Amino acid sequence: MNEQDIIQLKLECQSCKERISKLESQVETQDTRIIELEKRNDKTDFQYDQIMKTLDKLINTTIPDLTKEIQAIKSKPAERYNQVTTVIITTIVGGIIGYIIKFFT
Repeated sequence: MNEQDIIQLKLECQSCKERISKLESQVETQDTRIIELEKRNDKTDFQYDQIMKTLDKLINTTIPDLTKEIQAIKSKPAERYNQVTTVIITTIVGGIIGYIIKFFT
């Protein structure tokens, strides 16, 4: 090995040191980004859990209540129909009774 080879090796060694330094810096930056992403992921997981709890509450409480209200609203026309039918029958029977009373008096 001559002097020129040694100089060449020193230059390559210096170049490797610079590359290693850059890579270490990049690794530190990536570590920081990973930590930030993990924190965001934890927040997202928490938000997801809260959303799922809210949906579960809606499914278990609100939807059955709404179903009961819908059934009550559906039954109102039937109740009205029954009332109208009762009024019509009562009127007809009242008219017949009134006619019979008038006929015999």
